[in-house]
Amino acid sequence: MSNLILTPISYDVFIEQIVGNQTKDSIVTTYLPSNFFGKKGSRDVIFKKLKSSKDTPFELSIATYPFMVIISNVDYIYKKEVKNKIILSTPIINKELSHEQYESIIEYMSDTANYLETKINGSESIYNTINRKIETLANKIFNNSSTKKDDNLLRIIGGKDGGYGNVLKEINSLITPFDPIEQHQIIKNNK
Repeated sequence: MSNLILTPISYDVFIEQIVGNQTKDSIVTTYLPSNFFGKKGSRDVIFKKLKSSKDTPFELSIATYPFMVIISNVDYIYKKEVKNKIILSTPIINKELSHEQYESIIEYMSDTANYLETKINGSESIYNTINRKIETLANKIFNNSSTKKDDNLLRIIGGKDGGYGNVLKEINSLITPFDPIEQHQIIKNNK
């Protein structure tokens, strides 16, 4: 099974954001510092396999994708009526989210910000910084008894009653529609 972990990044890292209006849409252009630069596509994905302890009967891998997931709550006027849309944007897909999904994401970000909020580290790629942070947290969860002291740490992987309405799983399926672990299980069960 794969889990999505969203790491919040402060809005103050944006160099500039320009909204250009067109007849039907507006185009938003965001300028980020070079820490966010990724030009090799799938070759920019950072894979890390974690070593498990004697007590951990499974393997764990971390994949950090070199792009941002932007969630926007947008009010607009259509035929003199104020409307609202919540839009999830990635380089792969733009999708409208429900208000319940949006509230679940806000709750997830609020619950996990003290663990996951990431700041720029000099000239280092933000994706390397995030990957190291997730690796450290995953080791605390899966290879350490420190989780007993901090049950809230499990929230970074959706470990909360109700699982944030499964919104992390839903977004994960949009970003990585082919889950190799689930496919392996399906093949295994069909034999």
